[in-house]
Amino acid sequence: MRILLIRHGDPDYENDTLTEKGCREAELLAKRALSLHIGKCYVSPLGRAQRTALPSLEAAGCKAETVEWLQAPGYLTEHEEYMDKTNWRHSLVAKCSDMEDVYDKVTKEFDTLLAKHGYVRENGYYRVEKESTETITLFCHFGLICVLLSHLWNVSPFTLWNSFANI
Repeated sequence: MRILLIRHGDPDYENDTLTEKGCREAELLAKRALSLHIGKCYVSPLGRAQRTALPSLEAAGCKAETVEWLQAPGYLTEHEEYMDKTNWRHSLVAKCSDMEDVYDKVTKEFDTLLAKHGYVRENGYYRVEKESTETITLFCHFGLICVLLSHLWNVSPFTLWNSFANI
């Protein structure tokens, strides 16, 4: 299976949509939608992700399922203790927020989605119950992409938030 993780275009956070630049980015993405073979699509309920997905979905003649768990968790920090793949759960940020619950909910939903497509998570890896050549596309947010990649790669989400946010 191929998974495409697409971050929304340049955001207008105040109005939960895209800036003019973000709209141009979404239109440019739409020009590639057919060649990307976006397959089954899922999108965050937030306006900036919806607005990013719309031109690509129209270009590809697809519809997307809106799923709540694709919303951005919104946590970012630079403390060394957050980089451990399991100890981040005991960090001050995790203890003083719902971060751990949100992370677990998102990764559980992601695993449920992958299981529907034939890939079942066991002991940190995926067992192939039914091999698939299909593509699924998730239109979502930077923080959420880091959560999903950390789950797939078995690393702390802070590793990705800190590393990719500084690029």
